[in-house]
Amino acid sequence: NCTFPNTRGFIEDYYVEGQCVIIADNSQIYPEIPMASYSELSDIIRNLKDGDVYNLTEDYYFDYGCLCYPIKANNVTINGNGHTIYGNGVLAYSLISVLGDNVSVNSVIFDFKNVYDKWASSIVEWKGNGGSITDCAFIGNKAEYGGAITWKGNNGIIEDCLFVNDTARIAAGAIFITGINN
Repeated sequence: NCTFPNTRGFIEDYYVEGQCVIIADNSQIYPEIPMASYSELSDIIRNLKDGDVYNLTEDYYFDYGCLCYPIKANNVTINGNGHTIYGNGVLAYSLISVLGDNVSVNSVIFDFKNVYDKWASSIVEWKGNGGSITDCAFIGNKAEYGGAITWKGNNGIIEDCLFVNDTARIAAGAIFITGINN
């Protein structure tokens, strides 16, 4: 992974052999990611109502400086259908913050690749009770606590998830849990 700060848009000529992510001026320029922006997804998340089911139909890209919107509704299901939420910056806030009860997040790939030498927030912060994260993958986040997930709610289930290169500076590289019956 390569980072080029302050290029002012003048990086156009490069050759890549193998897997690589190129970041210039806090934006990913390679590989090109033509998916929808996270701000579109955050609008959908912000407007979820009790009992809603939302199915992702495309990949999303979380760009540096985007803000998270919490899931406040209860009994919500988000089916990722194998789609990916990509990102490349330091999260001051979690990508998904769950405040509602009995929320389910299924089959989402969170491919964050934090390329900066800074520690951020977990990709998912869960404060609601009785929820579940199932069949998800968490790739490459750095956090103070819980590189992928910080679970503060009670009676939660994390099942059949994959954690790759998620690290924490203080505790719990993948999952940090403080609630009960999780």
